[in-house]
Amino acid sequence: MNSKNAPLAPTLWRTFRVLASPTRLNCLKTVLKQPDSTVKQVAKMVRISEAQASLALRALQSRGLLSARRQSRWVLYTPDADDSVVSAASVLSAMKSALLDDSVAETKIISAVTAYTHPRRVEIVRALAFSEAIEAQTLSPQVGISLPALFRHLDKLIARGVVINTNRKFLISKSKTKLAHDLLLIVLA
Repeated sequence: MNSKNAPLAPTLWRTFRVLASPTRLNCLKTVLKQPDSTVKQVAKMVRISEAQASLALRALQSRGLLSARRQSRWVLYTPDADDSVVSAASVLSAMKSALLDDSVAETKIISAVTAYTHPRRVEIVRALAFSEAIEAQTLSPQVGISLPALFRHLDKLIARGVVINTNRKFLISKSKTKLAHDLLLIVLA
């Protein structure tokens, strides 16, 4: 099979890393509002160069969140999840819900997705989700992360409201927003 026809297999944490960019979020939001948008249309709506829009749209497409089809000399982008990417439909649905809700600030969206932009944080959340409140000394060997690194990642997860620390034991926090809840379910799937 040549690489043009090879199915995408992006990792979830890298997908969240792509979504942690204001430019890419705005490009996705534009395509969600106006499916079949060209690079030029997206660039104009987001107020960026066509080169920046093209890079952002291709990054979103590579994560399975957009489909692209050629029409004459233009490439049209549509918010269609790639079926070959396990979590793409769920991620796209969660992002659509948040991006099209004007009451959800872009900074809140970025904060929510950056909780999961590292494979170690994804692993920590998965381990915590299936256990009682747990001490770092017990969690560290379970996830194979040194204590200093574990504490750095736990601090980021706490700051983003995903994990709480009660009496030096860590557990998953109750989600405060629909997006946070949706992203947690995606990570745990």
